[in-house]
Amino acid sequence: MRILTSLPTRGPWHVNFPDSGHGSHREGLAVEFDPTPSSKKWVGNFQRGMTQFDKVTGNFAPNRQLVIAGGAVYVVDQVTRAQIDMIGGDDILWSSSSKGGSLVLLAGWTDIIAYSMAGIAWTSERISWDGLRNLEVVTGSVTGEAYSPIDDEWHRFELDTTTGRHTGGSW
Repeated sequence: MRILTSLPTRGPWHVNFPDSGHGSHREGLAVEFDPTPSSKKWVGNFQRGMTQFDKVTGNFAPNRQLVIAGGAVYVVDQVTRAQIDMIGGDDILWSSSSKGGSLVLLAGWTDIIAYSMAGIAWTSERISWDGLRNLEVVTGSVTGEAYSPIDDEWHRFELDTTTGRHTGGSW
């Protein structure tokens, strides 16, 4: 799987995401999939969210890939070319795997979501008024800073990746 610079001009027609067809007449994030040696490569056109953050994962689950297109998060079955899920809003700014890779952690402007093979494992309570930065996964937790417009300062927080509970922050 790889991000392309644009949609191909030749070959089979791309598959549009989201599956609702919203935005299907404009170019989004073009991702090429190569599912198995016995199946053909194909390209997905993923409509972007509200950020500039793009990322694709390896095999998140059997045949499933996680694609972040401008902050919008899609879970796709690369063999059937079907959308399995859309996660959160469309404001994801950061993503990482938890230790062991059983969870994908997704941070937006105000909170963090953990996604597992079974679906959303947890969503944290609001951590920030309006912005998270310097996020890092460290031995079972996520650390970072949360912005507060009250004092115009960044406040440290720590979040447990098992439960989604946090201490600190600005909210």
